[in-house]
Amino acid sequence: HFFVRMFHADDGFLAATTEWLSLHIDLPARRVAAMPTEITSRLAGIYAAHRDLPHPPEAGRVIRAPSPE
Repeated sequence: HFFVRMFHADDGFLAATTEWLSLHIDLPARRVAAMPTEITSRLAGIYAAHRDLPHPPEAGRVIRAPSPE
């Protein structure tokens, strides 16, 4: 999972939050597959740099669009 929080440049309020889940696709098999070692090694470095950051309270919430009326 990756979480990104964007704040208003002038007023500083939380303007947007995004949450990503990345999967590796084996194109010949047309299925989700384990990532190659080169990719997982790079991701491990990113994780290590961010592991102690607080979990955003908005992460994991359900996104709903208003019903059309």
